[in-house]
Amino acid sequence: MMKYKICIWSPIPSPHQKYFFEALARQPDIDLVVSYYENFPQERLKLGWKIEESRLYTEQYDTENPQTALTAIEDWQTRIHVIPGISSAYMKKIHVMLLNNQCQWIHWTERSGIVLADKLNYNMKLFHIFNFLYRFKYYSYARQINNHALGVFAIGTPAKNDFINWGVNKNKIEYLSYTIKDTNAVNVIDCYPQKKIFLYVGSLIKRKGLDILLNAFSLLAKKQEWLLLLIGSGNDKDTYIDISKKLDIAANTIFLDSIPMEQIKSYMQRADVFILPSLFDGWGAVLNEAASVKKPLISTNQCGAAYHLIDDKNNGFRVTAGSVDHLRKAMQFYIDNPEKIIMHGKISHQIYKNFTPDKNVEQFLHSLIKWHGQQKPTL
Repeated sequence: MMKYKICIWSPIPSPHQKYFFEALARQPDIDLVVSYYENFPQERLKLGWKIEESRLYTEQYDTENPQTALTAIEDWQTRIHVIPGISSAYMKKIHVMLLNNQCQWIHWTERSGIVLADKLNYNMKLFHIFNFLYRFKYYSYARQINNHALGVFAIGTPAKNDFINWGVNKNKIEYLSYTIKDTNAVNVIDCYPQKKIFLYVGSLIKRKGLDILLNAFSLLAKKQEWLLLLIGSGNDKDTYIDISKKLDIAANTIFLDSIPMEQIKSYMQRADVFILPSLFDGWGAVLNEAASVKKPLISTNQCGAAYHLIDDKNNGFRVTAGSVDHLRKAMQFYIDNPEKIIMHGKISHQIYKNFTPDKNVEQFLHSLIKWHGQQKPTL
């Protein structure tokens, strides 16, 4: 098999990509460089993210000069460059240089529109109208993908739908998700004995739909033996604590600050059902983590991972984002049918096995082979 020389461009080091990169670099037919181009945000550090360099592949950091970053890679003209689109001025310049030098490149991103969704207060009916009307902004870029790129990696079904809406040829689109570290043994946190737990882990912000979650929990019947545990930090934390008091669920609702990433799975192992009630999420790698420790999953139709890690009604529920009633019914199912928790968790784990770093490598290589069958490589 031919040796592929790859350069992946990423805004910041991410635990949702690191282990895929490491698995990719372990392949004897892969020569990998990863180039980061944004400063590491402090809010990610508060969520337990760490900046760690890998020795399995070459990493470089340059937030100022795209041309310097590109030419610092000695053989950049003969590499396949994987770019996260052209939404930043930095990546626009990289993209132009790749086109001008006839380099091979691949687009790899989540769905678009997070800024628009926030401005519309996550009114998804309005969002889809505006997104449809604004699709012409991407036509030129879609033509460049169709005519010059090897292909597109979509992080989830919503991303794939975006690309089709832009006008990208369907045969150019393949899935490539975020992945997490595959750990076998997890120490269970021994907390809250005699209680079953609905768990949320993530930022405490409006986009995550936590007001919907709190309202749904308040409406559950026979919830005396259950707790709602929320782990994370965010500017809206005090607001959600006040909401829990107003809904008279404070005694059964526990807020914990962000914890180190290596401890998250321990809390997940102790929980019974994991919930990600996002109003807008490109993927939602926390669902990967919960599935890896055999938990039923509840998420929404605005979360990319929910289309891939949830087999609706078999290992959890994919509910309508923003619907208190839909979320309440999904949560109530596990209160009324506790015997389904272990069964659904086992199915989650089976699904998770298709989303490990090694599976991502298989998908990556399969796509390269497919695309190179359509366009002769220049390596």
